Amino acid sequence: MRNLALGKVTESGIDFQGLNYSCPEAIHNEWFKRVREESEWKIPVVFNTSDFTQIHVFVSGVKKWVPANIFFPNKCSQI
Repeated sequence: MRNLALGKVTESGIDFQGLNYSCPEAIHNEWFKRVREESEWKIPVVFNTSDFTQIHVFVSGVKKWVPANIFFPNKCSQI
């Protein structure tokens, strides 16, 4: 089942329900760098209640939903 909610773009990723996500659009458009220079902002999220490994975020610049995958920044920084 798909649900609509709001996530938040932070310097450590797209925060949704305590998990961090990223997508190519966020990296290409430097969302996480912009947050450090400006402030956090909310973003529409569509998610499946049975699988939180991927969500879809609405990118207003291109007016489309794009997939964002879960990642674990603390684990990545230890490698």
